[in-house]
Amino acid sequence: MCTEYKTAKKQLGDLIAEKLMGAINYIENATSLMDVANYPPFHFHELRGKRQGTYSIDLGRKLGFRVILEPISNDGETVKDDKGFYQFERIRIV
Repeated sequence: MCTEYKTAKKQLGDLIAEKLMGAINYIENATSLMDVANYPPFHFHELRGKRQGTYSIDLGRKLGFRVILEPISNDGETVKDDKGFYQFERIRIV
């Protein structure tokens, strides 16, 4: 995952790098995970199949890029159970 604008710009291009940095900034500054889930441009949704237990936000519906979010425990362990995403205070960007 590119968390530095310069690296993201080189690997993904200007537009995607700007969208990615904006999404990361929004996630880091959100009051709760519910803020992220309820932000319409992200089109927050749960993934299925091999990615079951993870969630996705779009960087732009027509751009074809997304950020995968994974709920984790306070110990940093991956959480994949039936308790629900919103009960966890932390996420990992995959």
